[in-house]
Amino acid sequence: MTILAGRGALGATDELLKVAEMLGAPIVKALLGKAAVPDDSLRYPIEVGLVGDSRRTLAALVPLLQPNDHRRFLEHAQAGMQKWWQLMEERGTRPDVPMKPQVIA
Repeated sequence: MTILAGRGALGATDELLKVAEMLGAPIVKALLGKAAVPDDSLRYPIEVGLVGDSRRTLAALVPLLQPNDHRRFLEHAQAGMQKWWQLMEERGTRPDVPMKPQVIA
């Protein structure tokens, strides 16, 4: 299970993180939802789409959830994200001339 967080999740960071933690789910952020959770909190096809105010919907969902102790998918996603950040660090600090765009970004 993966959570896709968009702009509607901007005011529901705590609730979103709680649901992701209970489910052991990585969070994928749409561009307008990037600020919903920190980049270092990582959390496929959608099986159940929830529509509504993010904060109230997630808060109502939490009591209905059972903690998921199977963390392999989450850990795999987190390891992939860690590798990506290492690659960005490596490319963003290269002293090449001419300068690479990653250095500026």
